[in-house]
Amino acid sequence: MIELLRSCGFEAQDIESELPRVEKVFKRLGIDGEDIERGKYRLNTYYDLELEGVRKALALCIKEVVDTVLAREEGKQKILYGFMSPGFEILGSALVSKSKGVFVVMQSERLICMRKA
Repeated sequence: MIELLRSCGFEAQDIESELPRVEKVFKRLGIDGEDIERGKYRLNTYYDLELEGVRKALALCIKEVVDTVLAREEGKQKILYGFMSPGFEILGSALVSKSKGVFVVMQSERLICMRKA
């Protein structure tokens, strides 16, 4: 799993701090060693991991999934909305800035599907 996180742009300090959360979420989602190996193969096949920006974007995706799955457990109330909902970015940002109990997910369909898998 550490190799996967490195491939996705996680720095050493990020891996140290986020690994327990990532492991917890992967276990909850049923992601096992075989899935991780398949993921590493697909990343190397379909993404240019030599580009730092690509790696960082992948890290953001993983962090968003982890934050979403653990939001309720960490005391947040989830607010999910559909992709391309005009104007909701502004409303979501306002809610997050005024309440520590709110968590906003920008691309809920993809994440909900991943969570149900």
